[in-house]
Amino acid sequence: MPSFLSRYLVKACRKIPLRYVLVVPFSMLIFSSVGLVSWLSFENGQKTVNDLANQLQLEISDRLEQHLNTYLSVPVSINQLNQQAIQLGLLDIHNFETTGKYFWQQLKIFPNVGYISFGSSTGEFIGAGRYPEGYQEISETSWKRTKGKSFSYTTDTQGNRIQPAYDIADRYNFKAESWYADPVKVGDAVWSQIYNWEGYPQYISIAYSQPLYDQNKKLIGVLSVDQQLSQISDFLKNIKISSSGKTFILERNGLLVASSSNAPSYRLVKEQAERIKGTEIQDDLIRLTNQYLLNHFIDLTQIHQKENLSFNQNGEKFFVHVTPWQDKIGLDWLIIVVVPESDFMQQINQNTRTTILLSIAALLIATLMGLVTSRWILVPLVSLKEAAIAFSQGDFYQKIELNRSDEIGILATTFNQMAQQLRDYFITLEKTNTVLEERVEERTSELKQAKEMAEIANRAKSEFLARMSHELRTPLNAILGFTGILNNHHTLEPEPKEYIQIIGRSGEHLLSLINDVLDMAKIESGHISVSPSSFNLYHLLDLIRQMLQLKAESKGIKLIIICDKNIPEYIETDEKKLRQILINLLGNAIKFTDSGSVTLRVKRRLNCNSDSLEKITLNFEIEDTGVGIEADQLENIFEAFIQTKAGQKASEGTGLGLSISRQFIQLMQGEIQVKSTLGKGTIFYFNIQAKLTEELDSYQFNIQNKPVIGIANPTQIYRVLIADDREENRQVLRKFLEPIGFEIQEAQNGEEAIAIALSWYPQLILMDMNMPIVNGYTATQSIKSQSLEQDPVIIAVTASVFEEEKLKVLAIGCQDCIHKPVQQPLLLEKIAHYLGIEYQYPDDQEKTILSESKSELGINPSDLNEIGLDLILQLYEGAVQLDDRLLFEVLEEISTDHSELTQTLTRLVHNFRYDVIVDVTTPFLSESSSV
Repeated sequence: MPSFLSRYLVKACRKIPLRYVLVVPFSMLIFSSVGLVSWLSFENGQKTVNDLANQLQLEISDRLEQHLNTYLSVPVSINQLNQQAIQLGLLDIHNFETTGKYFWQQLKIFPNVGYISFGSSTGEFIGAGRYPEGYQEISETSWKRTKGKSFSYTTDTQGNRIQPAYDIADRYNFKAESWYADPVKVGDAVWSQIYNWEGYPQYISIAYSQPLYDQNKKLIGVLSVDQQLSQISDFLKNIKISSSGKTFILERNGLLVASSSNAPSYRLVKEQAERIKGTEIQDDLIRLTNQYLLNHFIDLTQIHQKENLSFNQNGEKFFVHVTPWQDKIGLDWLIIVVVPESDFMQQINQNTRTTILLSIAALLIATLMGLVTSRWILVPLVSLKEAAIAFSQGDFYQKIELNRSDEIGILATTFNQMAQQLRDYFITLEKTNTVLEERVEERTSELKQAKEMAEIANRAKSEFLARMSHELRTPLNAILGFTGILNNHHTLEPEPKEYIQIIGRSGEHLLSLINDVLDMAKIESGHISVSPSSFNLYHLLDLIRQMLQLKAESKGIKLIIICDKNIPEYIETDEKKLRQILINLLGNAIKFTDSGSVTLRVKRRLNCNSDSLEKITLNFEIEDTGVGIEADQLENIFEAFIQTKAGQKASEGTGLGLSISRQFIQLMQGEIQVKSTLGKGTIFYFNIQAKLTEELDSYQFNIQNKPVIGIANPTQIYRVLIADDREENRQVLRKFLEPIGFEIQEAQNGEEAIAIALSWYPQLILMDMNMPIVNGYTATQSIKSQSLEQDPVIIAVTASVFEEEKLKVLAIGCQDCIHKPVQQPLLLEKIAHYLGIEYQYPDDQEKTILSESKSELGINPSDLNEIGLDLILQLYEGAVQLDDRLLFEVLEEISTDHSELTQTLTRLVHNFRYDVIVDVTTPFLSESSSV
C-alpha cells in the first residue's frame, strides 16, 4: 500500500474507538466476501442461462428444420413415385378404376396427406381424399365412365367404390385452378399457396403439383398431392422448450404457417376462413415477438441467416432465435423460437434470495463474534491504558497485575519491565541532559542549513519545470494557432503563404504518421477496408509533389514525377490510402538518398485480362539513387517494426510505413515488390485496381482553397440546428458556420433536438449520433416521422469511420454523414449541396479592407493605457492562446468605463484578428517584466 494512503487511513481511524475497529472490518469482510461470491455466482448463472437458452433454441430450430425437410418431402416423393410408376407402365393413368384405388392406398400409407389427384390435359380427373371425419373417398371425372360429369364415391376398407355416387356436379373445370394451371405455366413442379379447408378452417394444407409429359414433350396432365400443415402445429406443441416458451413458423409476408400456441391461426369472415399474421394472433408472446422482429428488421425478407436476438417487455427479457428455412422448390419460411428468461432464472433468483439471507445471518454472527472478541481484548488493554496514562504523568511506580500468557500478558510483563528500567535510567538521563541539549542544538543548526538548501533546490526545480513547460507550450500554441490565422490572412505575400500551407500540409502528414500504429492495429484486427471515391489523380500527384519538394530541395536532390499520356485524369479508388502509400514510399526514398534524384513513374497496364471498359490497372514505380538495401534484408522489409540498417542508422520512423503500405496495396487488389542494388539505389513498384470516372465526387472537387466569408445573395435566413452533447464540439461547428451568416441553435441531447426542430423549423440539422437521454438515431427517426412543412436535411456527425456506420445512419433517414474531426471545407460543401446555396469569397476590395493598418482599425497601444496592466496582459494571453472565452471575460471587465474600446476589441475578436490584439498588447510586456 502506498505510504500516503496508509498515513491517511491511520489518521482517519485515529479517533475511532478500538471496539469498532475490531468489529466493523471483521463483519464487513465476512459480509463482502459472501456478497461477492453471491454476485459472481449470480453473474455466472445468468451467463449460463444465456448460453443454455441459445443452445436450446438452436437445438429446437435444428429439429424443426429436419422435421420440415422430412415432412414436406412426402408430397415430392409421392409425385416422383407416381411419375416413375406411370413411366414404367406399373400404373395405367388412363384406367381411372385402378388409379383411384392406387391413390386411395397411398393415403393409407401417408397419414398426413389430405388429397392425391391427377388431372389430364383432356379434362379428365381422378383423385382420392381423406376428410377430418375419418372417411376416405374417390372422385372421378371422365368422358367414358361419367360422361364428363364429376362423381364422388365413398369407399370400403379395401378402397373399393360404394355405389351409388354422390355429390354429383355437371362439370369440374379443374384446369382453371392453380394446382393445375401453375405447373403447366411454369413447366415444372411448384408449391401452391397455403389455404384453409372449406368447411374445416382448423385444417390448413399446401399442394405440390408436378406436370407430366410424354416422350414428345407433350403434356399428359398434372399430378398433385395436398399435404396437411395442421400436423406441424401439433408437432410444435409436443416439443418441450420451457414452461412458457413458444415456437412458430412464418412466411416472409408475416402470415402464420404453424405455432405451438392453442390460439387459432385464422379468423372467420362471413363464415370463410382467413389466415392471420403473427402480429394478429391472440397469443401475447408470439404477437410481441412478431412486433419486435418487424421493428428490428423492418422487413422479414431482410433475414438471410440465423439470428440470436433478445428484447425486453415490461421488465422481462426474452431470447429469440430466428432460422430461415427454404426448400429447393420455392418454400421460404422463418422458424422462430422464443423463450422468456424467467423460465431459466427461477432457481437462480431463489438461490439469490437464499444467499442474501445467508449474508445477513453471516453479518449478524460476525458482529456478535466481533463483540465477544473485542471484549476479550479490550478489558486488559483498558488496564494497560490507565497504567500508561499514569506513567505518562510521572507516576513510575505503576504495576499491572495480569495473569495471562498470551500476547497481551506478554505486553503487560514487558510494560512492568519497561517501567522498572525507566526508573533505573531516569537518574542517568538527568545527568546526561546537559550534554544532549548541546548536541541537539548543534544538530538543529545543521538541519536548518540542510532545509534551506533543500528549499532552494526545490524552488530551482519548480522554476525549471515551469519554464520548460512554458517554453514548450507557448511556441506550440503560437505555431498551431497562427498557422491557421495566417493561412486566411489576405495581406500575406504568395511565397510566405505557400510556406504556411506547406506547414499545414506537413502538420496533417505528421498526424497521419502518428496514426500509423492505429492503422496497423486496425489492419491486424480486420477493421480496415477500402473506401473508394472519385478524385483528380493529377491533382493528387501535384499535392504530393508540393509536400515533398521542399524536403528534396533541402538535400539537393531532384523530385521527378512522370505520368504516361494514357493515364486518366479522373479515377475512382481509395484516395486517402493511395496518398499515404505514395507519401510513405517517396518519403523513404528522399530520406535515404543523399544525391541524384527520386523519380515516380505512373503507367497504365495495357492488354490486361482484368482491365475492362471501366476497371483499369495502374502501375507505380518509385526509383531512387540512394544507399540501397542489402539482399538479406529484402525478405523482411515489409514486416512491421522492421528497419533496414540504413533506417536504424537514420534513427527515424517507426518501421511501420512499408508494412502499412503493403497492407493498403493488397486491400486495393494490388501487389508491391522491391529491387535494390547496394550503393546504387532502390526501386519499389506496385499496382492497384481503379475505375474510370468522368464525374467527380462534388465534395472533393468543389472544395476551394480560399476562405468563405458569407452566403452569396441570400434570399432567406438559413437556420442550422447543432445537436451534440459535448460543448466543445458544438462550439467548433458554431465557429465554422455563424460568421458566414447561418443562424444557429444548439441542443445538448436528442430530446432537445426534437423539441427545437418542431418549434424552430431549421433547414438543416447536424446530428451527433451518440447523445444521452435520446440518441441521434432515435431523434432522427422521430423528426422524420413528424409532418413538417419542410423536412429538414439531417447530416449525421459521427466519430466512427466504418462503412457500416454510414449505411446505418442513411437507413434511418439521414441525407449524409461526416466524420469527426469535422473539416470546415467539406462541411460547407455538403451544406451548399443540400441547401442549394453559393458562398461569397474574398475579392480584391475585401483584401484591401483586411490589409488595413492597426490605426485604420481604430486601435493603438496608447488606447490601452487606461485599462490597467493586468487586463492588458490577460488580453495578450487570450490572443496568443486563441482563447475567445478569456478575451470576452476581460472585455466584460473593461466594458463599464470604456465602451468604445470594448466595441473595437469585440469586433476584432469576432473577425478572428487575434494578431492585431497581440501587436497592440506586446509593448506592455516589457513593463510587466520590469515589475
